[in-house]
Amino acid sequence: MRLITNFVHPVGDAASILAAALWAIVLSALATTIGLGVNAYAMRAEIPQLKERLARVELQVREAQTQDPPSRQQLTALKQRVALLNGLTGGRGQLFSVLLTRLEPLVPAETYLVSLHYRQRAGETQLVAEAARAEALTRFLLNLEKSDHFSEVLLTRQSLRTARGRKRLQFELRLKEKP
Repeated sequence: MRLITNFVHPVGDAASILAAALWAIVLSALATTIGLGVNAYAMRAEIPQLKERLARVELQVREAQTQDPPSRQQLTALKQRVALLNGLTGGRGQLFSVLLTRLEPLVPAETYLVSLHYRQRAGETQLVAEAARAEALTRFLLNLEKSDHFSEVLLTRQSLRTARGRKRLQFELRLKEKP
């Protein structure tokens, strides 16, 4: 009787899987190499433009170094002109987005803003809101009066409006910001 043993496992299908994986690696390395080559060519094409920009910046630096800095009087005059222009263009009020952020937590859930007119220079806001019940209006007015952001809260108009078969209380308020 004769026994033939082999302690090496047969390779079989693993060889074809390994060959496919190696080809995939080779193809991805080839694609990466081509991509890097294309990027290098594109970067090389930008070199003349970058050199030109660098020369302009170096020229500006040299010119700035040769100029005398402005005197203290010139700087003071410039600051005064800027302050004057800011005073003419800027208002005393806050930005509209800040106003909305401050109003948001003050408006009760059952109250809806219908319109809002904001005059930044005057620091005044005129808003129209609606509510189903007068209690919501009262709560909104109390919230506005307790707020640290408004110095004056006035109810300028109140009316009853019917929409889609529902009666809604509509009120107009005028708010002044605290200075």
